Amino acid sequence: PSLVGWRRNGRTFVYQAQWIKDPITREPVRTFVDQTDQTSPHFNPELIKNMASMMARDLGKAELRMAGLLDKTAHKRISESLVYLKLKHPDYVWTRKEIGEYSGRTFETVALVMTVLEKKNLIEKHGRDFKILDPNKLLTLQEEDLH
Repeated sequence: PSLVGWRRNGRTFVYQAQWIKDPITREPVRTFVDQTDQTSPHFNPELIKNMASMMARDLGKAELRMAGLLDKTAHKRISESLVYLKLKHPDYVWTRKEIGEYSGRTFETVALVMTVLEKKNLIEKHGRDFKILDPNKLLTLQEEDLH
């Protein structure tokens, strides 16, 4: 993962970007670093402005998503996260830790919930990977349906 630190008014924010697929070349990264270095002849303040804008937008979306998760049970949080992550990147094998980070739960809780969902025939686990059998049913699942 790549990390970018950002400091504003004495507060530090950390922004993380993760490659879902291997990059074709490292050249864009070198070019990006060169354009963000104030001492470089290729310094591009517009790039920094656009990057900060993109980071603020992404952090705002993440904050809203996390606020929306606060009143949901662990099963609901994890079920919604499984559907979103698998639909967004169907070929990526999501680890229990990544699902936990996305849903705001521990990887142990993710593993337990996924076992319950598998027993209810809502997902199929294939090693570390999983397949969602019925996304609509998984999203409308009620807590009492799991017991």
